[in-house]
Amino acid sequence: MIDFKDCKEIRFNYSNVSIRFFRKHKDIKEQFEKNILSYAKGNDNIKITVYKSKKGFHKIRIQKYRVLFTVRKGIVSFIDVIDVGSRSQIYKNVKKNKK
Repeated sequence: MIDFKDCKEIRFNYSNVSIRFFRKHKDIKEQFEKNILSYAKGNDNIKITVYKSKKGFHKIRIQKYRVLFTVRKGIVSFIDVIDVGSRSQIYKNVKKNKK
């Protein structure tokens, strides 16, 4: 569980891969940001899980896509979006970058 208790603001940073994806899927980006902000306000219906293969990574499902991200917490918290794609594509990319 991500604790946003002391957070006053959330900012999003996007990798080049995620920027290219979100250009084609604006609705997924909007839903992702909306879900993160709702989760930060205490909505327990948003399911964010820890990505066990990479320490410090989290994932959230938006429709048929996965968004892989990290969180830097503080008064201003940063959500760093690492990768976005279909389930199989995300896990292939993570395995490829693990080596």
